[in-house]
Amino acid sequence: MPTRTFRGTIDGDWHKAGNWLEGAVPVAGDDVVFDSSSPNCYISSNVPASGRLQTLNMSGYNNTFTFNGNKIFIGPGDFAGTIFNGGSTCNFSDDNGTIEFYTTSTSTSGRNIIVATNPNLAKVNFDFDNNAVSRTVFFSGTNHYMKNLKVIKNGIVFYGNYDNLYINGNIDLSIASTQLSSAALSNNGNAGNIIHILNNATISAGNGIILLNNANLYIYGRLTMLSSLYIATTRITGEIKFLNNGEIIQNTEIFTLVNSSTAGTITIYFNNKPINNLCLAQVTNAYINTFRIDTLTVNRLFFIKTPMFPLGLHPTVRNLIVRSHTNGQQVNVTLGSACKHYVCGVNFTDINFTKPIKVFNSVFNNCTNVENIEFPTLITSGF
Repeated sequence: MPTRTFRGTIDGDWHKAGNWLEGAVPVAGDDVVFDSSSPNCYISSNVPASGRLQTLNMSGYNNTFTFNGNKIFIGPGDFAGTIFNGGSTCNFSDDNGTIEFYTTSTSTSGRNIIVATNPNLAKVNFDFDNNAVSRTVFFSGTNHYMKNLKVIKNGIVFYGNYDNLYINGNIDLSIASTQLSSAALSNNGNAGNIIHILNNATISAGNGIILLNNANLYIYGRLTMLSSLYIATTRITGEIKFLNNGEIIQNTEIFTLVNSSTAGTITIYFNNKPINNLCLAQVTNAYINTFRIDTLTVNRLFFIKTPMFPLGLHPTVRNLIVRSHTNGQQVNVTLGSACKHYVCGVNFTDINFTKPIKVFNSVFNNCTNVENIEFPTLITSGF
């Protein structure tokens, strides 16, 4: 594909052919370069005029790029290499510019690579538009930055060896209602990888967030659930934290966490933020899975269930463990006056229910105000 290198011979206008070394404005499929000789640049409309650039490389750029509220489209679909490099020293002068990425790749590495390690990218929105569910991009580097993250349709999986993915603004998982078979946002990386949602998150359709391989999710702002949020944890020893003013806003939706397929531990720090509905579940009894929790208040529905055992059957294994985040130290679990609960085949440790509850065929260690009974219909009456 042709390479277009910005030189600004006339002025800083992207849209003038004379400002490009090759004498032509970039079009769909071009590789665009801003290097150490590129001056300040601005766009006055979306670029390219149609289609998408193949790549945008700003790795050597030391000046200022101005979006003027417009959008750059990048991504041929499945590209072997880096599709965007935001450099380390270039500046972005306005807060409402957007880069929209398109991917068709399902590869876990080496394709559709994004380098967003420049802290100045905290001013730039990242949109993701994918042709089907479970498409991927690969983040290369340590800490990555963006302003608002939006998934326009289908799912996106973030792979990489990064330590932190900082979403400085809001996250909007407004995926199309017909594309529900994959999570809207996933993090599949090395131990300690953290997705930081520094402002607000809205889950408006489909599955919410999948954390894989020891990934962590830190929410500093408001998590608004316009449809059920589903956080699955697979092969993970990680954390979900609601920090500072972090909170959950629910209507009738359920905050659901599922440990699936292999053993793992997920620690949830609700930070004393009450939620309406909580479901902790597990899809197989082949592995021991653990949910560690801090102080928790549930207003409407408290549901914890060992897999493969519908109502009325006696579980013979209890590989789903719910326990305090600190061994030997009880945490309080408060169920609201109107809260319904169903608990079946669970191993509780270091939990203090602030009022008596009855559960079905579970075991307890250092727990208070909890009683086993034989017939779950006694618990679920009124559902």
